[in-house]
Amino acid sequence: MVASESSLERDFYILLDFDLNVDKYVEQPLSIEYRDADGRERTYTPDVLIYYRNDIVPVRSMKPALCEVKHRRDLFENWRKYKPKVRAGRAHARERGWEFKIITECEVRTAYLENAKFLRQYRTLPTNWDHANRLLETMRELRETDSESLLVAVASDRWQQAEMLPMLWQLIAENRMIPAISDSSSLSETRATSVLSTSSTLNRSNTSPFPIVILPIRRSVSGSCVKSEDNLNRKDAIR
Repeated sequence: MVASESSLERDFYILLDFDLNVDKYVEQPLSIEYRDADGRERTYTPDVLIYYRNDIVPVRSMKPALCEVKHRRDLFENWRKYKPKVRAGRAHARERGWEFKIITECEVRTAYLENAKFLRQYRTLPTNWDHANRLLETMRELRETDSESLLVAVASDRWQQAEMLPMLWQLIAENRMIPAISDSSSLSETRATSVLSTSSTLNRSNTSPFPIVILPIRRSVSGSCVKSEDNLNRKDAIR
């Protein structure tokens, strides 16, 4: 986790950490010279530069994204100050074949973030290989199920099911299983009802004892909710 300047940035980086479409991201990657609304020379440093993977479809065609992370209220109340920065960032990104995006709490503060925070704590747990292998072998046989049914299929004893539950969350946190959870669903509130599935196509180059499953693109990075400079300009003109 990189050092972020705001809690919103920190939360956005958590989403990036869980996004298998992301190859890497760089905090405060560069500085851009520009002139502010009063014509004075300034320096602008975007919050993050995101590089996407080029070995999976469809993200192989996604351009790197230079991003500014801001609260919507701050953005609109101080648009006169931010507008020259946004234009400078957008021009810099266009020159390099990148995209420029403004990320707000609309994209970050979602149920997906709460799920990521919930799962993150299980990434550092010691791996119980016996439990992990039993869960994955059963998951391959069932193909698709909910977490409660998976645990019942692995162990009939409820105490043993409870012992296996942290390992189940770790497998999901490490992307070994796909949770079919919408943006409006919370793992922490529906821990026994999330639908799980495996992939029939495994990464054969992977040396891990677990299969790697590729997750679909999330709306938080590439969806229509992301605000562009044009959208902000239209609202600014109305105001």
